Amino acid sequence: MSEKRVEEKLSLYLNKFNNNTIYYNPNEHKLLKSVFKNCSKTGNGKGIPDRIIFDEINKTLIVIECKFDDIKSATNDLKIYESKMNKKNINSYRLYFVAFCLNTYKIYDETFNEYKKKLRPKNFYIKYDNYFNYTTSDMDKNISIIHNYIRDYTKISNEDKSFFIACILISLKDETFISNIDNLNNMESAYGLIYRILQNYSIDISVFDFLRNDENNKHFIHIIKLVHNVTINNNSIDLLNKFYKEFIKYNNSDGKSLGIVLTPEHIVQLMIELLEINENDIFLDLCTGTGSFPLETLKYNPKKIIACEYQNKLFNLLKCNMILRDVDLTKHSIIKGDCFQQNYKATKSAINPPYGTSGKKELDFIIKQLESVSEGGMVVSIIPMSVLNNTKFLKLKQKIISMSHVKTIINLNKLVFYPSASVHPCILLLEKGKKQDKTLFVNYENDSIVLQKHIGLIKNEQFEIYN
Repeated sequence: MSEKRVEEKLSLYLNKFNNNTIYYNPNEHKLLKSVFKNCSKTGNGKGIPDRIIFDEINKTLIVIECKFDDIKSATNDLKIYESKMNKKNINSYRLYFVAFCLNTYKIYDETFNEYKKKLRPKNFYIKYDNYFNYTTSDMDKNISIIHNYIRDYTKISNEDKSFFIACILISLKDETFISNIDNLNNMESAYGLIYRILQNYSIDISVFDFLRNDENNKHFIHIIKLVHNVTINNNSIDLLNKFYKEFIKYNNSDGKSLGIVLTPEHIVQLMIELLEINENDIFLDLCTGTGSFPLETLKYNPKKIIACEYQNKLFNLLKCNMILRDVDLTKHSIIKGDCFQQNYKATKSAINPPYGTSGKKELDFIIKQLESVSEGGMVVSIIPMSVLNNTKFLKLKQKIISMSHVKTIINLNKLVFYPSASVHPCILLLEKGKKQDKTLFVNYENDSIVLQKHIGLIKNEQFEIYN
């Protein structure tokens, strides 16, 4: 199993390169065959390093040797290759040697001088940055590897995975933590540093106390470094949700245990666009979850956002997400509590209320929205179509109609919440105080999100924010 993890980490490292530049065997290329012809570590025959990266476009050759935890042995093997390689035909190439272990690596130049700065794959092409592109696919693969490592090598519960990643992401924002990440040698220093950083934000990470023991030492530090690798290459506006989506992809109980169903990004964008947010607006989300609606709203520079979340674990995630997005928590209000026990003064509101709970119904949340915004204020919600059609909610619907004008009803794709929930949702846009007038009905079932076997939901070639 240990060798498998070395292989996975190396794969993560190599993902930065175009697959066409990676050769696993010198025999696959005529020039490489001649270079390693006499590189046997025990004699004068052919030698085959663990991995070779050969890029003829960028004139770069990288020789890699892997050991589980013996960096010295990997370096010695590389020295043998360096001394026996036929370099005649690669004089114009930049040559690197990489000794690779589970928790560290060392890089040497062609004269075997070690690079003191920790180069990463893109740094090998420092003069050729136009050839390097860290894609969304790269990020998804890396996040999947991190998830598998957490699942296989830690005792972190499904419901705590997202909070665990959030704590690491916040810590990685601290320059002191980043500068020391490659020198973390024991659990106490890593956990202690994270604990102190999170204390500054009044975030309690005692749920991860078990990570202090020696058994979890190497796994914790390894995960930190894997996450760091994603952050230095990632341009996502909501990285925490990227991890969360990965956590619920293969195990529906992850999402259900948190009591949340993530609203897809294109639906979030559509709903906030419908509200026409401006700099004078005060935005309200009654059941915020991890904060997708407030984060999208911030793009429009509102006067203030108010975000309320009842569940403790989700509130911690919400707060972490706001910190990660550098939201000024002194300007905006992040509230822990029951939204029905709070009084708000807002102008616009968006919600994805809890579905099918035994207490308050979806329409109760919409009524609370309308009560919380000023006359002429706009509210938008995403709810099951069955709620609108169910006659047992007649009184609640009559109250909503008495308080507002139903401006728009949008019929959505039945797969919007797959696989976490199997409901046929719709978007309801209301204007408070205006008398009933014409209602616009829109069919947005064909949003170009389709279900692909063994992969899940994907965007097809016709995908746009709106159809």
